[in-house]
Amino acid sequence: MAVVVVERWSAVRRVSQAAAGDTSGLPGRLCHALCGVLEADWAVMSLLSDTPGRQLLAVSGMPALRLEELEFLVGEGPCHSASLTGHPMMIGDLRHQVTPWPFFGTAAREVLPRVGAIHAFPLRWADERFGAAAVLYAQPRATPWAQTRQAAAAVDTAAAALLDSYRTEFLQGADLPWEPARLLETHWGATHRAAGALALRLGIPFDEALARMRALAFTTGQSLRDITTYLT
Repeated sequence: MAVVVVERWSAVRRVSQAAAGDTSGLPGRLCHALCGVLEADWAVMSLLSDTPGRQLLAVSGMPALRLEELEFLVGEGPCHSASLTGHPMMIGDLRHQVTPWPFFGTAAREVLPRVGAIHAFPLRWADERFGAAAVLYAQPRATPWAQTRQAAAAVDTAAAALLDSYRTEFLQGADLPWEPARLLETHWGATHRAAGALALRLGIPFDEALARMRALAFTTGQSLRDITTYLT
């Protein structure tokens, strides 16, 4: 037990060290720190992960970006559920394990061929959840409960660092100052504006407009970026 506590404290300390420095690069540093602490190959963090307003915070590596794009497209997946429920979502063997998300599970093996396991955790403060973080592994990885708690503690530390650095922006709904701005605009900003324009044009709620765009992308095999370009 003492060894587990020491390892958990070490993980928390290393993530805290990554939080020091320029706030504009904080989410990216936290992603890389989580990869190092949890011996993962890639990581991703997103805001409001279980809502239509979902926004990428940071990503390390193309497989992690593909995971974020897939969840944004189908509206479900481990990060979505972690943010919604407040509980870790562990896929120990993505290549063979049946997941509880039918649309995500159908597409994941094709979209994420390099990924063997996904461990997702809520970003939270007290009882409030504001997003999710996930670490991805190239090989299947079953994680004991003690290591899951260690990982959750590391992610909680990352969440606290985000809130401490960007509290004003979160409370005021201001633009968030992190990079990569071009990536955020290409994959998320333009899509949300297109959904807003479609909602106005058809006289439907924003959520329904975004759902229609997702359905069109999913059924045609196009990306949301393609649908966004077509609508604009």
